[in-house]
Amino acid sequence: MIEQTDTPKRRAVREAAEVMKAAKPALHKAIVEAKLDGAKVGELAADSGYAREQVRRILRANGIAAD
Repeated sequence: MIEQTDTPKRRAVREAAEVMKAAKPALHKAIVEAKLDGAKVGELAADSGYAREQVRRILRANGIAAD
């Protein structure tokens, strides 16, 4: 078994992950709004850093057909 140690850098990773988790709803909302405004999936993927399929999943989860 590998010993797990808590280091400042590991804490920094966890804190950054929490920031990303907290920002997700706003990012998903912005993706949906941009799509409704005419943006293409590829553009949204490039802007968000998500893969195109992830953008499509977000859109479908919000009742929007992806192109």
